[in-house]
Amino acid sequence: NSAGQTFIYDASSLLPLPEKGLAAFRSYLKNETARVATQQPAHIRVAFRVTRRGVLTDFNIEDSSSPSLNAKAIEILLHGPAWLPARMHGDQPIDAFTFVDLTFN
Repeated sequence: NSAGQTFIYDASSLLPLPEKGLAAFRSYLKNETARVATQQPAHIRVAFRVTRRGVLTDFNIEDSSSPSLNAKAIEILLHGPAWLPARMHGDQPIDAFTFVDLTFN
């Protein structure tokens, strides 16, 4: 930078994030998962790609204690808040993978 400092960035210095922030996103997940009737608590981890245009795609269930809820978990993510893409060197939008844990009670 202009002060002579050098910074080292990895390939995706900023990871994909929900557009309205993590607190709002967690609140959304809590509300949406509470609407789903379940016989017992369930945990599902969903990995997915956020494109440089903020589109969610390439969903993969990485862990699930209730396979019957897998499709519902993806549906909740697809109908949820918008996502900001990862940014290379903090500037250039790039495609990147992330994951979300959902808990159904």
